[in-house]
Amino acid sequence: MNGDSVAGPDGFTTKFFIKTWDIVKIDVVEAVHDFFRGNRYPKFFSSTNIVLIPKKDNTTFWNDFRPISLCTFFNKLLAKIIASRLALILLRIIFSNQTGFEMVHDINAKGTGGNILFKLDITRAYDNLNWEYLYKILSLFGINQYFIILIKNSIENYFFFVIINGKKLWFF
Repeated sequence: MNGDSVAGPDGFTTKFFIKTWDIVKIDVVEAVHDFFRGNRYPKFFSSTNIVLIPKKDNTTFWNDFRPISLCTFFNKLLAKIIASRLALILLRIIFSNQTGFEMVHDINAKGTGGNILFKLDITRAYDNLNWEYLYKILSLFGINQYFIILIKNSIENYFFFVIINGKKLWFF
């Protein structure tokens, strides 16, 4: 994890934990173990600041802002552990022709009829996702129910604070 990344709502960077590891090690390891025993994050761990950075002067629309998500150290740590474990599984269930990178990577390849690239707008895809359906699909792919609970606990317990011009406006 990047030690110099911006701190989240907890105010701590990875560098803080590296420098104080002798002091915080037992607590950090116990918090990670607690999560992997199937317990949800405490609200404090799952709080995320969404900072809206204006892309230009005189912003008037939401699209005029670039959102940056600032998560707590524990949130980043646990997400990284889950992602590294999930990466091993995804290699078996996602085919190479399902990745956008491969298409973009090969866009300059010579072929008959030329090449074309489609950009799909999936801005609202996350909001429209039926999470119960996704959990069922993961189960059908043979993903362990315990691992699905870990994913569930890391996705369904978030608190977001939106910050514009240094002021917290609301949370959801």
